Parts: sequence; C-alpha cells; structure tokens
Amino acid sequence: MGWDAKSHPMGQIIDISPMGWD
Repeated sequence: MGWDAKSHPMGQIIDISPMGWD
C-alpha cells in the first residue's frame, strides 16, 4: 500500500513508496 500525498509529501512523487521513506 502506497502513501497518499495528503499523508506524506513524498507520496505525491512516489505513491507506492516503501516504509523507509519519511
């Protein structure tokens, strides 16, 4: 499950970013 851009700023770039992303 990727992160939403609303939850994390990185989410807008990488929606399916791993847990390692901050």
